[in-house]
Amino acid sequence: MKHLMKSSASGFFKIIITGLVIAAMPQMLFADDIPEKNWALQLINSLSLETKDTISPASLERPLVFENVFILWPDRDMDGLDDAMETSLAEIVRPIFIFDSNETALEKDEPLTLFQVRPVDLSGPDSMSVRIRWVLLFRNTGGYGPCSALCGGSHKGDIKVITYEMVSKDKGITWETGEISLGEKENLIWKNGFDRISSKASHSLIFISSGRHNPYFSPALDGMKSPYSLFGCCDNADGKGAVTLPGIKNSGEPEAHPEPDFINSLAPFFPGYSAWGAGNFFSLWAGKISGKWLKNKIIPRDASLCSIESFNSPGNFIRHKRFMGEVMKIISARDRLDARFRIIPAASGKGMVKIESVNYPGYFLADKDGRLSLIKPGSEEGKSAAVFKMEKGLKGKNTVSFISTTVKKSYVRERDGHLFVESGRGRLFKKETSFRITSPQ
Repeated sequence: MKHLMKSSASGFFKIIITGLVIAAMPQMLFADDIPEKNWALQLINSLSLETKDTISPASLERPLVFENVFILWPDRDMDGLDDAMETSLAEIVRPIFIFDSNETALEKDEPLTLFQVRPVDLSGPDSMSVRIRWVLLFRNTGGYGPCSALCGGSHKGDIKVITYEMVSKDKGITWETGEISLGEKENLIWKNGFDRISSKASHSLIFISSGRHNPYFSPALDGMKSPYSLFGCCDNADGKGAVTLPGIKNSGEPEAHPEPDFINSLAPFFPGYSAWGAGNFFSLWAGKISGKWLKNKIIPRDASLCSIESFNSPGNFIRHKRFMGEVMKIISARDRLDARFRIIPAASGKGMVKIESVNYPGYFLADKDGRLSLIKPGSEEGKSAAVFKMEKGLKGKNTVSFISTTVKKSYVRERDGHLFVESGRGRLFKKETSFRITSPQ
């Protein structure tokens, strides 16, 4: 390949071509830079693409969904997701676009690709789902290609929509592509395990038609009646034109999308236009970008549900056993249930919490004669013993300590696998009174 054109969009990626690694800004390859007529096919073949009925899953460095409500990474669009991991997931799975050889309405910084990661169901740690909405922006629609030139359809501004359904079964670390729908009306749909699709790692290949920029899963419908047309027009989508792995911009959510964390103004790409503006994008035919974003109802995570890991004995968790507080490894399903709690704010003041058992609702961890026990508070004394002040841990990063509200200067302390409420000092005491709030085991 002789030349690599840079897009003005942001982000980085690597293309591996016959052993050569090119690290650069998001790039677009143009057919007029390559003398061979079938250069795009050669490039695709050199990328070791796979055609199968699944797409490789995406793995993140930390959960997309917050593990607990007490240690938060930035969530400035207020959707319950880690903003940085939203971008990481989108970068890992963003599609590779392959254009038709007859394309005449494509500029060198296009498509400007915006994305939204919208939660669907975050309620269970073993079954979470989100949608990624991709919005592709072009300055012009060139009309239908040579196979339906008489259909016309050219106008200023063009917006195309692609939606991914992503699912996670490991608390939001690994995400699989369950479904891809092309077009606002889901004109074409791919389902994991049922339909074949070409991909490179976690990137699916999307073939873009000439002029109208309609997306397809393969060139199989090249020159055939378009599922996007109401009048029987056909699309050209031969996959022999420009190839791009786009730079991407996070749009945020309808509820919140503050700059500079999320894109609002589209300058310098499209001066005068906004991802969230009320006006049409260049023309009435293109419509409003703000009308393309997902607004589905979110089933939130039960943010109070958690497990509590010992800082002094990593991999060991607080659990109740025979109504006594213990610290143990989680092995069986019963262990897992006994190690799940809800940390609930108490009405007695700032930082005051109660720790309720999940499998014994109404029972709380409480100080009972210096031993942490699981009780059902009845008297006022019992209710007070079940309230702790949760503060920054005495030892370690992202830890908490629980201070008794009934015995002065006493902390919940792990000692020899058992839990006590007692005072103390020194390095070991600080370690034994520090804990990490984690997602439910």
